[in-house]
Amino acid sequence: MNWQTKALIQRTIARLPFSEQIYKIIQKRFGTLDSDPWFRIPHHLEMLGLMREAGFDPAGKEFFEVGTGHRPYLPIGFSLIEAAKVITVDLNPRLDQAMCADMVRRMIDDKHNITSAYAQFIPPEKLAAKLEAMDPWACKPMQYLARANIDYRAPADAAKTGLPDESIDCHFSVTTLEHIGPEALRAIFTEARRILKDDGLAVHLIDMSDHFQHQDSAITKINFLQFSRAQWEYLAGNRFGYCNRLRASQFRALFQELGFEIILEKANLDQASLAALNSGFALDEQFSGFDPEDVCTTRLAVVMRKTT
Repeated sequence: MNWQTKALIQRTIARLPFSEQIYKIIQKRFGTLDSDPWFRIPHHLEMLGLMREAGFDPAGKEFFEVGTGHRPYLPIGFSLIEAAKVITVDLNPRLDQAMCADMVRRMIDDKHNITSAYAQFIPPEKLAAKLEAMDPWACKPMQYLARANIDYRAPADAAKTGLPDESIDCHFSVTTLEHIGPEALRAIFTEARRILKDDGLAVHLIDMSDHFQHQDSAITKINFLQFSRAQWEYLAGNRFGYCNRLRASQFRALFQELGFEIILEKANLDQASLAALNSGFALDEQFSGFDPEDVCTTRLAVVMRKTT
């Protein structure tokens, strides 16, 4: 879909009553919103690999997720590899029970491939048994989440969790932080520092690309950096289209300012965007002083600990 068309659809629907329900129907019909667990399994495996590299074992730990979304795959995934508890929060109650139930069913039916994918983290026979044990609950997703010690909270604010100090082992998100305004991010990570244990981890996968490019390959992943703040607010300043456009250096500076040390980082430099920039792609003045590689870093995975 042409990105301008999608932006117009988002702006229009965001103004309507029952906009969440309408947009979800459109996403299911014409977009990528479905119950396929493999939409998130690669992200979960990546996160587990980062945790392992940092010397962190998820078994028996308590997790906190920022941004549940429609499909709570990562909370389920952590439960399956023996996390003690997962609290997952969302400002908007977007969890879709029918999609969740179908996702659980598809996980059970695809247990051979899933157990193979997770073999480095949990013995296949052990994970297969856990997947089979999900069967009676496949049509009761909310009961399953409760049984798996997954605490879904929505609407809820990740900046005001009400949790005790130093009660969480891992604070995490997947492609969520880019949708949160800078001041709200500041509040969320101030709270994260409070609730994280001293030896806990913050693990976040951030997609800093222009999300319109996901459906429109005619533009680059930095296409949205040509617009002024006012232009971008008009184009995508709504609940469905908003991206903060922060670059990797800005995320790093924010985390450091709020008392976190990045102990492991993986950044993706998009070569097509860099080529476009070197060929004269014009950035808005707010991005003109950034290093070109910083501008064209479109994905960032960070593992952090609290500084003392």
